[in-house]
Amino acid sequence: MVDRTKYPDDKVPDLALRQVFGRQRLPEDLCLLMANCKLLNVESFAMLGDSIAGVKTTLKTIVQDEDKLGSTEAEREISLTSLAAIWKMCSSLQDHFAARRAKMEEDPTKVPEIPGDHHAEFREQFVIKHPDV
Repeated sequence: MVDRTKYPDDKVPDLALRQVFGRQRLPEDLCLLMANCKLLNVESFAMLGDSIAGVKTTLKTIVQDEDKLGSTEAEREISLTSLAAIWKMCSSLQDHFAARRAKMEEDPTKVPEIPGDHHAEFREQFVIKHPDV
């Protein structure tokens, strides 16, 4: 699931980050805000901090105008919590990528499996392009 936000041409996040946005159902205005803050890939999101409190503080610093996160204190906290969930997912994804790279270094002849999400997406695209099969 990928978010369907219309980004400016020079601020389009990487596919992996847009997939994280989509899975977390991040509102479109927050997706655009993160793109405008130049958080355009999983790696940059994963580097926002070591704890949820640290990430929220960093996000407040990056955004500068807290009103962009919401008009009330409750809305701002919900937005920051949603973005902290994105950070947690990106951080976990980075750890997974590192572990997978380490396993590939141990045995480079082993081919990794395609994750189920990607497999389903590839299958759907194939069926659409080849209705006769």
